[in-house]
Amino acid sequence: MERNRKDAQEGFVRLALVAPFVEHLRARRIDRAPAFAALGLSESSVANPNLFVHSEIVYGLLNYLADLSGDRYLGVHVGEAQDFGAWPPYADALAGAGTLAEFFAAYIARVPTEANSVRHSLIIEANRALYRVERLQDPAVAPVQVTGFGCAQYLRLLQAVTGPAWDPRHVVFE
Repeated sequence: MERNRKDAQEGFVRLALVAPFVEHLRARRIDRAPAFAALGLSESSVANPNLFVHSEIVYGLLNYLADLSGDRYLGVHVGEAQDFGAWPPYADALAGAGTLAEFFAAYIARVPTEANSVRHSLIIEANRALYRVERLQDPAVAPVQVTGFGCAQYLRLLQAVTGPAWDPRHVVFE
């Protein structure tokens, strides 16, 4: 019985985290209403910082927005263009960070307050660092746009902090 209660409490994400996607489509003058309506949501609900929905709702919404925009790489494009300081999870982590390690420590600590559908971890070794995002469920809706968004953000972040020393040959996504 305990297992069932725990399962019922896992897999939720703060809906406000999709705001960069909504803004991206708004700037392109693409109607987002059909995607929200299909999932029983309204676009105004994104402004509610206390609204959590199941992760599959977020995945479905973002996949639907990609379809509406005709951009199968929407998540990547939003992640490439996003202002780090405007997205609350990054803005809060950046606020007190003086180093990349401090940023990641603050960001990883913040993740459970934003979503309990994933677990983030950072392992720092002598000659490499491993950053891992683990999904805590097997979603029926493919998190295609979320994955693209995250990959684009992490690449941009690493490129920004390494500056001219950036060498993408040293970055591996699995």
